[in-house]
Amino acid sequence: MSVNEIKALEKARREAMMRGDADALAALTDVEGWYCPGTGERQKASQWIDLIRQKTVEYLSVTLEGEDVVLFPGMAIVTGTLVMKVRVAGEEILNRRALVDVWVERPEGWRLGFYSGTMLSQGSQDEIQREIKAAVRRALIEAGVAV
Repeated sequence: MSVNEIKALEKARREAMMRGDADALAALTDVEGWYCPGTGERQKASQWIDLIRQKTVEYLSVTLEGEDVVLFPGMAIVTGTLVMKVRVAGEEILNRRALVDVWVERPEGWRLGFYSGTMLSQGSQDEIQREIKAAVRRALIEAGVAV
């Protein structure tokens, strides 16, 4: 798997989120995967997909700034700043998150195995960069990656 192929999977995931295409997201996501949104809770990826399927969460726009991909045998880690406009229970919310996605190689292909999106403040660039680094470190530790 190449960096560009992982970036293409990330793009396909964001596009499926904006379409509300739960089936496409399920096909991109590992059934054993974890989804850790900015709320601090930890969900099975299937729970997150169900929220999309039920229209409890609707992604109006999703962009990834400063995308970086690191490849390991059988695993890829994607980091960056996720900027999203989301409708939750009828309320529109704009937020920025420090993204850590872990893609894993499975017999059926590459799947998203872990997502963490830590909410970022609207502070200075230096403050945001410190928050991103701390969030990435926490997410990697939770995903079982030595840091």
